[in-house]
Amino acid sequence: MVSGKNGSLSDADHAALANLRYRIRKFRQFSTKAAEKLGLSPQQNQALLAIKGLGSGEQMSVSTLTLRPGCICSRTYALA
Repeated sequence: MVSGKNGSLSDADHAALANLRYRIRKFRQFSTKAAEKLGLSPQQNQALLAIKGLGSGEQMSVSTLTLRPGCICSRTYALA
């Protein structure tokens, strides 16, 4: 993305961002439906993805999990 003279985004940048946000929404809808078919809430699914996606050699903690998108803090603390 290239900023204009005053730091603003170009029309092409706005279009690219709008497209990215749309694709993310569509993926989240797909992910939510798939989780529901397995009997998981969206938050449970996001927590499992965060845990499985953690790099090798790293340890997951409750505080690390709360920083992940989609993992609601109050629900995550309930896991502890």
